[in-house]
Amino acid sequence: MAIRVLDTFAGVPVLIEQTIAYKIGGLPGLWVSYTSSWLCQCVSLWFNIINHPPKLKDPKFPCLATDSSDATQLTPPAPIFRFLNLFLWSTDLFGEEAHQHHHDYPRCAHRPGVDFPGKLVIYPLEKMGLIWSVQSTKSTN
Repeated sequence: MAIRVLDTFAGVPVLIEQTIAYKIGGLPGLWVSYTSSWLCQCVSLWFNIINHPPKLKDPKFPCLATDSSDATQLTPPAPIFRFLNLFLWSTDLFGEEAHQHHHDYPRCAHRPGVDFPGKLVIYPLEKMGLIWSVQSTKSTN
């Protein structure tokens, strides 16, 4: 039930944010809110390509992950991706310096080190009762 609520209303926070941005800043405020949204999503998707390099896949492992965002392993398919490489430094701010941990413990909700998503998203959702049985581990192996 709760997952259906989250899925159904996933766009509501975005709509609220962009409404507030428009009310405070008019069209320029809405542009900043919208642009930061798509740029963040593009950087996230590009991060997943960089940190799961296809050339290094081993048939024994379904997915290879790395803890470093090394864009030199791939040739950007378009000039925009060179631009997105400039933002890869920001992924460490969101717990991605421990990206391998996500693959070692796929059900773990909290990562070692800086974990803003765990503290700002997972913890409040758990306290509101929208998610439950949150798993956590202290191990980084």
